[in-house]
Amino acid sequence: MATKGELLVDDLVKTLEGAIDDFDSKVPALQSKMYKEALDLVSQLETTTSRPKKLKVSLKNMRILARIRSQMQGAIVNDSYIKEVDSYLKTWEKIDKINGEYFSTITTTWKPSTVFAELKKQSIEAARERLLGSGISGSIVNRVNDILLSNITTGGNYADFTEQLRTFLVTDENGDGALQKYSGQIVNDSIAIYNAQYHQLATQDLGLVWFQYVGTLKKTSRAFCKALIDAKQDCMPFIHQSQIAEIVKGTICGKRVPLNEKTGLPEGMRPDTNSSNFIDYRGGYRCNHSLIPVDEAIVPDELVKKYGGQ
Repeated sequence: MATKGELLVDDLVKTLEGAIDDFDSKVPALQSKMYKEALDLVSQLETTTSRPKKLKVSLKNMRILARIRSQMQGAIVNDSYIKEVDSYLKTWEKIDKINGEYFSTITTTWKPSTVFAELKKQSIEAARERLLGSGISGSIVNRVNDILLSNITTGGNYADFTEQLRTFLVTDENGDGALQKYSGQIVNDSIAIYNAQYHQLATQDLGLVWFQYVGTLKKTSRAFCKALIDAKQDCMPFIHQSQIAEIVKGTICGKRVPLNEKTGLPEGMRPDTNSSNFIDYRGGYRCNHSLIPVDEAIVPDELVKKYGGQ
């Protein structure tokens, strides 16, 4: 029968992955809405009466473009998108609650310091800015403006022009749309890194030295993550902090996972990953796994003796 701690870890994994998957599932519809609103804006542009219809190279269109540019932010960051971002950011509270209960199973006197509250505040603000602020303007709004400007100054074919917009903004058989590409990594990494930083602080506060690597394996999971998840059933049911240096080098259960030639680290890892920040960065960008600190009391005695205990 699963312990309370194990159940809380399962709940944590489901909450983290659920928040990411839920946001990702909403993005195609959000992108379609963005595209429709963008089309409404560009319908203001003057076109020729000849066939095929082309955009006019005119002063009026250049002035309309300036107006469209100021309106495009609202078309991209529309009410539907803001609602989904707000819903996603509420997950920080759920993560806090689960983590608080989890560390209370390790020590009943556990009480997070004010540092944890400040960490949450800054993490939420950073995620909000990247998803709603200047980041999305630079990555999406400015690119739409470039498409508009290029076609207006060259008298581009109107049908080709709107197809360029659709290809950029909408996910289809040819690839992900702009929002899917932009938000995917941010939505995954913002919440995963916050959770990891919470664990990093708790590990230091409680002097924990044992961990487990947890999370669901997906089709996109890296060889490194798969090997470390599989290792729980093999030589590494628990990970001692002294083993992390070798793990970061790509050695798991005596076997070497594929390494990146440039970084010398397992494929997919951030190039600045080391044994000190591994709990934060884990398998790299968009990694959905967590290095969970655990109570030494649940670690088999033979492992505790091997690594000298705490």
